[in-house]
Amino acid sequence: MTTFVHLSDLHLNPDFEAQGEPDTSINLKNAIEMIQALEPAPEFVVVSGDLTDTSNEADTTLVKELLDTLAMPVLVTLGNHDIREVFYKTFVPDVTPSSEPYNYSQIFDGVHIITLDSSIPEKLSGELSAHQLDWLSEMLDLSPDIPKVIVIHHPPTSVAIPVLSSILLKNAEEFQERLENKNVAAILCGHVHYNQMSFLGDIPCFISSGLHSHFDITFKDGLRVMDNPSFNLCSIVNGKIAVQTISLPSSGEVLREISNETMQATIDKVENT
Repeated sequence: MTTFVHLSDLHLNPDFEAQGEPDTSINLKNAIEMIQALEPAPEFVVVSGDLTDTSNEADTTLVKELLDTLAMPVLVTLGNHDIREVFYKTFVPDVTPSSEPYNYSQIFDGVHIITLDSSIPEKLSGELSAHQLDWLSEMLDLSPDIPKVIVIHHPPTSVAIPVLSSILLKNAEEFQERLENKNVAAILCGHVHYNQMSFLGDIPCFISSGLHSHFDITFKDGLRVMDNPSFNLCSIVNGKIAVQTISLPSSGEVLREISNETMQATIDKVENT
């Protein structure tokens, strides 16, 4: 059995507290403390994007410093809130800062982790380039007997909040085609701020609500943003995945509500610019 942690949507921003919202740097510190106390200890941690809220260098550096306190390897990918040049400078200092997508692959004992950068600069939705899909195919054929877990920010499956349906992975069908008949145990995502398990073909896809906030799917008039952060503890057993959600200390209060009209206008403005 291989056990690991899935973090998502850290949205680190110490200024949130001054805005009347929970300080997400404290959420990350709490998550790290809880992860360090897990027994047996997870073998590694994956983070499926939105490392900070504004992607400034100071906040990105703080995320890196906090994640570095973990006693196990940490593999990250980028989300729509992350800026690649800042990420490369902070997380991959040996590589010249670049606007190119950051993709990564590492084999652990019993599982092969593949991270994909689905972010589109200055957009909310995501997409994988033809080059990324070709690279993914190469990784899927590497050590084919070892089950793969793919970490990507934008979900490739439908979601329960209709107003968010236009900001998912745009080329999910092409992505799915590359995964057919491959040894993929799971896809791990974030982005939409609630927990969901669904399937892409016959592959389980898990969305983590993340460390920033939780969207209440029972609220139908828009987005109800709640203080209810969490992360997932994952285990690979005989090529199959099991996932448990672990909640962080929180108030459970409603932080704000955004109408469907306001949210759609924001999406249209960003996506059509």
